[in-house]
Amino acid sequence: MKVLSSLIPPILAATCCAIATDAAKVSAFHPLQLSLGQLVNQQEFDLIREDFLNALSQDGLFTIRDIPDLHKQSVLEAMQPCINKAKATQEHTLRDGTRRRTLATHTSPGGRTAEGIRKPSVPSDDQVHCQGFVDASERFRAAAGVATNAFASRLASVLRTVEDGRPADAEAGDRRRRRPLLATRDGHAFEDFLDVVKNGDHLEHFHSYHTPVSPSSSSNFGKTTDDTIEWHVDQGLFIVFTPGTLVREDPSSAAGSTIQGLTDGFYVRLSDGSTVEVEFSNEDDLVILLGDGFNQYINPHYQDTDAPLLRAAPHALSMIPHQADESRVWYGRMVLPPVMAIHPVHDETFGRLRDMVVDKDTPEDEVIAVACSSSAQARELQTTTCEAGTLLCWHDCMSLEEHGVSEDICTQQGLDLWCINPRGQLWDNTHGDFFPGCIDASKAENATEFPRLPNYPRDNVTACTAETFQRFLQDNQESAYDHSVDLDGVAVFEWTVLENNVIRGRLAYDGLFGYLALGIPSVGGGKNGMHGAEIIMAIPGGNYDAAVGFDLTIPPSINEYVIDPEKSSFRFWDTPVSIGTNVSESSARNTMGDGYAIAYDDCFTAITFESTGFHGKPFNVSGSDHFIWAANDEDYFAAYHTQRGHIYVNWLSGEASDHHDHDHADDGGHEEEEPTTVEPPVSAPVASSSFVATTTGANAFAFGLILLLLIHL
Repeated sequence: MKVLSSLIPPILAATCCAIATDAAKVSAFHPLQLSLGQLVNQQEFDLIREDFLNALSQDGLFTIRDIPDLHKQSVLEAMQPCINKAKATQEHTLRDGTRRRTLATHTSPGGRTAEGIRKPSVPSDDQVHCQGFVDASERFRAAAGVATNAFASRLASVLRTVEDGRPADAEAGDRRRRRPLLATRDGHAFEDFLDVVKNGDHLEHFHSYHTPVSPSSSSNFGKTTDDTIEWHVDQGLFIVFTPGTLVREDPSSAAGSTIQGLTDGFYVRLSDGSTVEVEFSNEDDLVILLGDGFNQYINPHYQDTDAPLLRAAPHALSMIPHQADESRVWYGRMVLPPVMAIHPVHDETFGRLRDMVVDKDTPEDEVIAVACSSSAQARELQTTTCEAGTLLCWHDCMSLEEHGVSEDICTQQGLDLWCINPRGQLWDNTHGDFFPGCIDASKAENATEFPRLPNYPRDNVTACTAETFQRFLQDNQESAYDHSVDLDGVAVFEWTVLENNVIRGRLAYDGLFGYLALGIPSVGGGKNGMHGAEIIMAIPGGNYDAAVGFDLTIPPSINEYVIDPEKSSFRFWDTPVSIGTNVSESSARNTMGDGYAIAYDDCFTAITFESTGFHGKPFNVSGSDHFIWAANDEDYFAAYHTQRGHIYVNWLSGEASDHHDHDHADDGGHEEEEPTTVEPPVSAPVASSSFVATTTGANAFAFGLILLLLIHL
């Protein structure tokens, strides 16, 4: 039996393209430095717009400073002790003998879900250091994500303005006539650079490099070695990283190590052909470095406009020997295009192209052709596999034992061990509900879209309009609500504070009824507090089966649920913790019943509540609360969300703010021209939303596997 499982993830094929040059006798180079405020604020950006474009077109990089709540020092100091002791650490020896150790994760599309850095397996006496790293990385990655989106939003705004040939406040109808930057084969458009960035995977890795001076070569201490990482351009869109930092082990410090300063040895080639050594400053929080994706599909898209050619920057690293108790630490976030988007030249999905790059049977010249622009060569990938007893499935090394399968079990059935979904389909490198299972892979199909709701797509021209949504809201309420907040134009949250700490509230969604949920995130829970969250959820049918969806002949219902603390899929937590109200199939207006109700029609959906809390967890009526919400308006499978977001409510002041997560099913439109950052009210409990899970497990460090293959700084 062939085990069709230990393939390198196709997402990894976006590694590097090698460039040959000589790094000897170079001068120092100080890249453009901008504050986060200059990127976000339109008036401030207007003053440095030309500098911004010159840096991207001539140098291919710039730095960002003054990023709030970055906590960079904390994460860099806590990184090294954890990497040294964690069994989950992946290790590789580079061409000059430098040892590189990696802990890694990624942030996925569909709402920018940040996979957690799982608490590595370490001796109990050393867990304090890894816990410190996990905690610090949560805050750091969130702030790095804000900076990433700020850059993407600003560049998208500039490119839209250039493409339109008109001011940034042009009419929305004019902007919609633009040709989308990328699209899927079924016609879903990624309208612009921001849309592409938000729907692509962000691979994140924490590296530690160790090149100690040997006793026989002490005279070379502090001098640059041979190239540690040879000249190359990155195959992704761009990479966000911290300048290399030297840390020294320090058992007396709380973090376990202390920062000694920035390191030398990072080189770039400028547009005039000169090679320079980049000198970063302590004010440089993060660096933006453009990749070969600009050569392949960004610049060609704008070639008939006045947009400048933006430049992928060739770069290399030469480690400088250091003391035995010192290491160079570094964080990088590589942004890749959407897996299902079609490459405009090769007419293949980016996921398929990544498959071809890592496929050992693909001819070398074909690999070069699909991997890089014409001026570069694809670098040979390092390969690795999951540990014995695990299977690479949905970007994770999943335990076979936990799923009740093994190679022997599949062999006895005459089947293949494969990553599958509940519908008996093969993993196609997209996101969804996948797990190890036995299947005849030669006869099975790749994962397909779910069957749609009976009334999908809805009539957005005459029936489901902004006016009819307002009428739906008015028709389905007993009385007006005192307060409301618009959720990025796709939903509305309304509420009134009653006596005895009771909240009368409503979440109304401008979309069909696939499901609609609202809840309180779990403090410390994975996926932004989703894991372990206590929610109310309205579903369009009953007898849920992950293979066939909801039985729509059964009336809809709304109940309280507690999301599984580790598993996202609805099939793991589809039993209500309290039984709410069954709703007549034909009803578009429902009685409150036990405190919860559903209203829906052929266009819109709403859930209402009158309660002191969810599942016995009271609302903080004397202060603030943080809610998460999600909806699916496409199909009758609770397998994913088409929209979701966060709501921060101050009950006392009657104020609220939202943080909406754009998912893959969003229409891709970006009406705003000025990038914005959304922050909760001052009194909102931000800590209740966790970006980093701390669950333990015997699996290999799932995304350490993924990112060990990336040959980087």
